Amino acid sequence: MVIHEHKRKKSKRGAKFDTFTVETIEYKFSEEEKVCATCGSHLTEMKKKLEKN
Repeated sequence: MVIHEHKRKKSKRGAKFDTFTVETIEYKFSEEEKVCATCGSHLTEMKKKLEKN
């Protein structure tokens, strides 16, 4: 069995999303809302959400 050499094609997976705009959604809380109601410790940011429209 003989397998001939060939060049791999470049992925175009990311190219189809180039026309979308990226929007960052951040939720802002007041200083009172950034404190845990149970233990009183300071809460930190968990995640930012990126949406492609």
